[in-house]
Amino acid sequence: MEYLEKEETLAYLADCLISPDNNYSIQLPEVKNVADKNKIIFSKSMMEGSRNFIWDYKAEGKKSNVLRIGSVVTDNKVLQTDFGYPRLFTDDFGGKHVFKDLITSDSRPTLHAHTVIAPWSHYIRKEYYMFVIFVAAKLCRIKDALPKEIFDEAIVSYPLFYTTFEPEYLELIGIRADKIIDSRLTKLTFDQCILANNDNWVYPNASDVFALKKYAEPKLEALNINSEGDKRIYICRSGRRQVVNERALIKMLEKFDFVIYEDQTRTVAEQYAMYHNASFIMGPHGSSFTNIIWCKAGAHLFELFPPRYVYNFFHYLAEMLGLNYSAYCNGPIAYDYRNKTINDDITVSIAEIEKYLEEYFGCR
Repeated sequence: MEYLEKEETLAYLADCLISPDNNYSIQLPEVKNVADKNKIIFSKSMMEGSRNFIWDYKAEGKKSNVLRIGSVVTDNKVLQTDFGYPRLFTDDFGGKHVFKDLITSDSRPTLHAHTVIAPWSHYIRKEYYMFVIFVAAKLCRIKDALPKEIFDEAIVSYPLFYTTFEPEYLELIGIRADKIIDSRLTKLTFDQCILANNDNWVYPNASDVFALKKYAEPKLEALNINSEGDKRIYICRSGRRQVVNERALIKMLEKFDFVIYEDQTRTVAEQYAMYHNASFIMGPHGSSFTNIIWCKAGAHLFELFPPRYVYNFFHYLAEMLGLNYSAYCNGPIAYDYRNKTINDDITVSIAEIEKYLEEYFGCR
């Protein structure tokens, strides 16, 4: 079995390309800490978004199937279409799982389909951001590229997340439940396989985000459970990266008429309503902010960071979507992106946040 690196995969699939490389870049402005204009949280930078490819691969008699992990193996070659794949034996994201899939006896029942869409090629954490940006949005890119009758009848196969939001998004995209198969449970062989890539997990291509909005937003707007807009909202977190002194922060936010949303399971429609009807969103950095894709242009995102974990995922998305953005970090920033820092909690200065909000809302 030959395990293809990313560039080798691109070369192998070159003749199957049905959508050209769609580059995307965006200039991100400098972001200063709201409490200290001498402290730079994000420097001005030009960010390159993911390159976008879509391939229509014909098996043409080659032995081909979707591995449990979601990767496609054909002609004894394992194709690598997504980010996060360093070397086979060292990759905690995907490579080790591919190797395990290949050496473990495959007891899955086999099903043959004429056309399979394989939208994801390795296991990832079952997080909201990961699914929305790298699975749902990619499926919308594929839907844009295919004739309707082919997309509607194709089988979609990947390692399912089994979250509440997954089937809601798939329905919004227009994928029937009977066309979705967990690659861990069923071995799919095929005549034709539609593949697409994700090239950058921090900076998705804008066309993917807007394709998702195109298909999902009209349906979500029709379900908008509370059309009252111009809300100021604060989003709590119950897991990692909580605000340690959040009670005091919330008490202060009451004077600015903030609506407080506790961290709990919500439908996609409820999350849409929260963000679409908000003019100002504040909270600790976390995957809930994926929902800024539903905000109206001109809404404001204000992120709270711990000193060692300061990422510009949502600064990038906010700039792409025409939103205002600001950020706060208490104390000196000490970038340290090792896994343990992702769990760091946040302490804020109530006085500093209050002063900023007084200045911001004072002229609004």
